[in-house]
Amino acid sequence: MITKEACNERLLEQFGRHLSTDLPRFRVVWAPDELEKRTTELTDAGLYVEGFKQIREMPKYRWLGDQWVVERLHANYHKDVFEGNYVYECLVAFPEGLPLKWEPVEFACRKALSIIPNDDSVQPKTQKEAEYIDNEKKEKEKAAFRNMMDSTKLGSSLSDKNAQSYANNKGIDYRPSHQKAKEIVNGC
Repeated sequence: MITKEACNERLLEQFGRHLSTDLPRFRVVWAPDELEKRTTELTDAGLYVEGFKQIREMPKYRWLGDQWVVERLHANYHKDVFEGNYVYECLVAFPEGLPLKWEPVEFACRKALSIIPNDDSVQPKTQKEAEYIDNEKKEKEKAAFRNMMDSTKLGSSLSDKNAQSYANNKGIDYRPSHQKAKEIVNGC
């Protein structure tokens, strides 16, 4: 385990600062502590009022629980977020209850920058061979990530290939093909 401060110092040492903002390229935050300023048309009572826009400070990760989040600095393309020209966006969120560890944080940042060391010097000769090599790389990355995240909660779900998304855990089925099937079964 590592503290948030120590992790952010290591991120700054290894990945540096953004050239134009002088902000760290990556950072680790605790999801419930993060707030952002957004434009909203809701009143304090939660009512929608057309044409009544205001800037409010609200939780950044409303859908996440008590989780560690690795963020990356990006250009701000959101019209409703008032945090400046650059904002931190979620790169990866640790599953709830997992402690902060350096290895998965570093792995996610290197993967985002595509600078994971590559030992492959052999070039594929056919498309089938290229697909095979690509699948082997993915399997190696999955195995490496499983080894880093040796927690029982995440590790067991990944090794059983039984990991589920947040939406599925909450009973939300977002796939259009299944929505139609549910409507037919429910008679709607």
